[in-house]
Amino acid sequence: MIRDAVRIRQGFGAVFGDTLPGMDETVEGRRGDGAVARFERRSDGTLRYARPEEPKKDDALWVGSGRHEGEKVGVRVAAAFLIDLALHAAIGAGVWYAADQLGHADQSVLFGVLAGLGSSFVHRTVVQRLTRTTLGKALFGLRLRKGDRSYPTLWELVRQWFEGLFAIVAIPLQLLG
Repeated sequence: MIRDAVRIRQGFGAVFGDTLPGMDETVEGRRGDGAVARFERRSDGTLRYARPEEPKKDDALWVGSGRHEGEKVGVRVAAAFLIDLALHAAIGAGVWYAADQLGHADQSVLFGVLAGLGSSFVHRTVVQRLTRTTLGKALFGLRLRKGDRSYPTLWELVRQWFEGLFAIVAIPLQLLG
């Protein structure tokens, strides 16, 4: 008898293009733990828990302190970048100087550049993944996050590092030639 009533209601909605009161597609209610949830009404009239919509994935990486939504951090980001850049350059210069002092003057520049790039890669990918910040960002209380407020994966950090390297090489070449 109940199934016949459900079929009649479904047929009524199909004929007249609407549903009867109480036959909404989604209903808000409370789950067993007391949290507000959305339920979908099945064709047989029973309710089923509707999973919340996933937030839209934003591939862009954002820097912020995480304390205030939409805060202005431009000056702190620039200063943090310069500190990280100075750290990587100092490591490269130190290796360059050490290689020159050890008698490898013909290859000391190459060793210095490779050490600077290697330290930059490890610092901005591995260390940032483990600690969720770099030295420069940590000094200003900043962290790198994605648009959905989650932290980037190691592979996203590696991709970002290579994009930055490409920009550092490609932009001057375009300006010069």
